Amino acid sequence: MVKPSKGTLYIVACAAGPAKYIGHLVTEAMSRGWIVRVLPTPNAMDWLPLDELEKQTGFTLRPVVSSSLPAARRAPPPDAIIVAPASFNTINKLALGISDNKALDTICPLISTKIPFVILPFTNQRYYARSPLRRSVSALRREGVSVLLRPPPNDMSIWESALALLEKSPKGFCPHPAGTGEGIEYPWFDALDEVERIQSKGDGGSHIPLALGLGTIIAGLLAYQRARL
Repeated sequence: MVKPSKGTLYIVACAAGPAKYIGHLVTEAMSRGWIVRVLPTPNAMDWLPLDELEKQTGFTLRPVVSSSLPAARRAPPPDAIIVAPASFNTINKLALGISDNKALDTICPLISTKIPFVILPFTNQRYYARSPLRRSVSALRREGVSVLLRPPPNDMSIWESALALLEKSPKGFCPHPAGTGEGIEYPWFDALDEVERIQSKGDGGSHIPLALGLGTIIAGLLAYQRARL
């Protein structure tokens, strides 16, 4: 058993395909020394293995009267936040400041603070193409939230295509074609790595995965040009 040392991690889970496998993220976070609390959105309650998560984390996910735990355990305040899988609805609500459920009411006030705040979306290309999602992602990033969302290959600009060639292991979620989300690989651990990166630097904000200097930009353009030949 790893002794918790990194603090308390809140994981907000939305009603999306990968949610039923959230135990992978919980197990990995606890093995790295985090105390983990899972906060489901109301629609996610039917997607999660509630009994297993309550037993694993020691925190209730449901009202105490229906919980498998004998008594409620009060969770410490969060030292870091991950929203995963983050749905189209939840991303837009967070950007607009809508906190109409317990999970969002808990984390909305913590945006723009020094607490590492990471969103790992799960969305298809049709939702990604919608302007509300793009506006929301941009707004959240301006407020210091790290949104791990990569454009699909057919939607990349010249610059993004060049950078993709330079990044050996791109981080974050890439939207899938509509109707193909079942069984696709979801990068759970990218969110945890990002939280720990922010925590180690103490910057409490978002970043661009690949640092850009003049040399990097030139190299990226050259790589893109070679790939087009």
